[in-house]
Amino acid sequence: MKGTTLTKTLRVFFGMFMVCVYLAMAVALAVNFFDWSNTPMWKAARWAMAVVFGLYGCYRCYRQVKGVDYYHHDRDYYDNEEAPDGNGNNTAATAIALLILALATTACNNTPATNSSTMGIAKINCDESFRNILDQEIEVFEYTYPEASIMPRYMDEAAALDSLLHKHCDLIITARDLTDEQRDILDKQGRAHRSRKIAVDAVAIIVNNSNDIAELSMQDLSDIFTGKVKRWGEVFPTSLKRDSIVVVFDDSGSGVMHYVKEKFLNGGKFGDNVFAQHSTEEVFKTVEGRKGAIGFVGVSWISANMQGQERTIEDKVTELRDKNEVSVISFTDRIKVMPIRGAESTRGYKPYQAYINDGSYPLVRTIWAIDASAGGTLDHGFYAFLTGVIGQKIILQTGILPAAEPVRYVETTK
Repeated sequence: MKGTTLTKTLRVFFGMFMVCVYLAMAVALAVNFFDWSNTPMWKAARWAMAVVFGLYGCYRCYRQVKGVDYYHHDRDYYDNEEAPDGNGNNTAATAIALLILALATTACNNTPATNSSTMGIAKINCDESFRNILDQEIEVFEYTYPEASIMPRYMDEAAALDSLLHKHCDLIITARDLTDEQRDILDKQGRAHRSRKIAVDAVAIIVNNSNDIAELSMQDLSDIFTGKVKRWGEVFPTSLKRDSIVVVFDDSGSGVMHYVKEKFLNGGKFGDNVFAQHSTEEVFKTVEGRKGAIGFVGVSWISANMQGQERTIEDKVTELRDKNEVSVISFTDRIKVMPIRGAESTRGYKPYQAYINDGSYPLVRTIWAIDASAGGTLDHGFYAFLTGVIGQKIILQTGILPAAEPVRYVETTK
């Protein structure tokens, strides 16, 4: 039957629409719009599908523009049964449909059918400075509950809070509790919410190993932040007296930088010698590579116990269940951890857990878990784990102070 002009016009529009769909799917898969798991298998599958959709979308666009598709108005294939260009398209489309179906079926077979407090998939957004802590918590939780998958994303503190308030996730880890205004926003959204302090952390001051200054006072730090002093020789007689002081943070919106602003600047601005990196690891690299650098990181990042662990997950879980004390944490030798002297102290202290606990170390902050998920979900289950006995013991092993678990320190001798 001869196709009408209207039919052919509609088919042209449909063809262009499908081109847009294929290309849009390629972009969506490339940026992980659907929040697939970032395991190596699914990451490879996602990129493979993005390439297939992109190439096929370009191919269909080329055919549409050239007028070789069977529905194009310049060629009336309805009168010619021997011109089946469309068959090739149908075959390609069928192949892509089968590929999508196969991947989707595999995804369904590998995704837990239900979501409970111990199974399913949960997303959590976390301040970058707490990455070491959260990675340890997730490892033990997923070992304990094999059908659970926690998908963390690390970002600055402000972005984590925004993600919660804009319904992009239901569970976050930050250095501050919700404000009354933020709680009102969640209430208006009809989302039940809870928060709990899970740890007392400290901000560690790290310098290059060649820095021979014995300690810094809180006033010294204030002068460095504001740019009042710009060379190490202005702080204390040192072999680095001519070296410029370069201050590095993990991120301009991180909890560490926010803490320092509140602690030292009183609404003022940093000096022009203060720089933000893109991660805590980059802070370490800068301090290692520059004699005059001084960096500010969370305490868990300087723990040699964390960086040198080669125990199996089975050994870790057994120790968490059976052991109720912790040995004194040692620090990495990649950098020098600078002792800090409080305003009323006669000597400087390093951020050991005991000194965090008794207040001798002056740069302390809290870590909060904030949950706006429904009860019975994996998000809520992981929140309960973080605040429970095992979750608190894990925090103790990372070099910071758990909020709930009592601490018993054991001195070790070499």
